[in-house]
Parts: sequence; structure tokens; C-alpha cells
Amino acid sequence: MKIRPLFYILLFSSFLLSSCQTENEFNDYKEIESGIWKNEEKIRFPFEIQNDDTLSLGMSLRLGYAFPANSFKIQAILYKGEKGILANQMDVRIKDENGQYLGEILGDLVDLKWVVFPHQALEKGSYTIEFMPVSYKSGLPYVLEVGAYADR
Repeated sequence: MKIRPLFYILLFSSFLLSSCQTENEFNDYKEIESGIWKNEEKIRFPFEIQNDDTLSLGMSLRLGYAFPANSFKIQAILYKGEKGILANQMDVRIKDENGQYLGEILGDLVDLKWVVFPHQALEKGSYTIEFMPVSYKSGLPYVLEVGAYADR
């Protein structure tokens, strides 16, 4: 009966894969209608935390494949109510040193994600995460969507 060991291997593998997935607490996207995320244009994502929790907060982008740069700078601010409680300015890598996109590619679209505030102990309440590009000339071309997420 060779099926029995194969069955247990498959069962164990599926358990292992499902236990490694992160649990998504919040996920939202906003469309950039013009396709250009203007320099210093703030995009805000309000969300609720139902219970005290430790979460990693991040940003996601959907770009057109013709994005002209390897990286750009963003500023991220986390607010609890109206008070800014965390801030981070970071260099966001779009492509590697060979000019290859770092995200998932589907046709002429590229999806990318970055953790902006890792493992933050957050209390129950209302929050807003805000993103803004700060260093790319007059705006970021080929940006179709900006997103925010919170994972356990």
C-alpha cells in the first residue's frame, strides 16, 4: 500500500502551507485615475482595529510595466485618530540592479508590496495610514493603484 505514505505526505504538506500564511486584518486600494501619482499627493486609508493586536502595516502598488525608475522615496504616517503616532520615509525598490521588476508581473501590470511599519503593537481603535511620494520629479507615472494593508 504505497498510497498511505503519499496521503500522509500530502496531508502534512497542506497543513504546513496553510499554517505559514499571514492573516490579513485590513486591505484596501485606491485608483489613481490619471495614472500619475503626483509628488506630495497624500493618499489616506482609514481602518479599524477591533482588538489590541500586533500587526505589520504595508503599502502596495499596481504599476504599468513601463515604470521608468528603479526606486523612489515615500513618506508614510500612521495616525490614531488625528494624532500621528509613527512616521517613516523609505526608499521603495521597484526593480533590481539589472532592471528586473521585483513584484508579480501579469501582462503589462506589476504588483508590488512593502512592509512599512513591521510588528506594531496597536490598541483597539480608529487608525489612518497615509502615503505620499516625496522625491520623483513632478509625479510617479504609470501608477494605477496605491494600497494599504495590515497583516498579523
